[in-house]
Amino acid sequence: MSYRDIITIEPEQLGSKLCIRRIRIIVYDVLDWLAASMSNAKIIDNFLELTTADIRLKSIPIFS
Repeated sequence: MSYRDIITIEPEQLGSKLCIRRIRIIVYDVLDWLAASMSNAKIIDNFLELTTADIRLKSIPIFS
C-alpha cells in the first residue's frame, strides 16, 4: 500500500490538513500521539476507524 492511499488532502475538510484516508483524523495528531509514546494498540482502541497500516507513518520517508 502506498502512502498516497493513506494520507489524503481534502480542501473542504479540516482546512486542507493532511488526513488519514479521508477520515477526520489529522496526520499531525497521529504523529503527536506516537511521539508521546502512545502505543499503536491504544491509538486503534481510541479511534476504531484507524488500522495498523494507517499509523505506520514513520515508515514513510517524509515522516522518518
